[in-house]
Amino acid sequence: MTTLNENEIPLFLESIESSPYHALFYLALFSGMRRSEMLALRWQDVDLLLSKISVSRSLCHVRSGTNKGQFIFKAPKTQKSRRLVPISPSTCEVLRLHGEAQSKQRLALNLPAI
Repeated sequence: MTTLNENEIPLFLESIESSPYHALFYLALFSGMRRSEMLALRWQDVDLLLSKISVSRSLCHVRSGTNKGQFIFKAPKTQKSRRLVPISPSTCEVLRLHGEAQSKQRLALNLPAI
């Protein structure tokens, strides 16, 4: 596994600033959550007031059987994986801004609020 060093993190953050995945990458850098956990998040799992995220499911790719190739949501493998993840004030701000942008997009598309 290759990780970013402390000099590369600001450069990476600057390069993804305008990406639609900015909030996801930011959360990945500063939360320690697994990719499958982040991809399964819903807004109801995020508490910006108490600065925490509730991990209660993950997104899994089915590799065999009748649902082969599909993506499904599953409960975490262990009870310990079901947890509350504290998030920093800066992560809360990134997520808040992302949520506002998402709400504006939904409004522009005439979709119901989440």
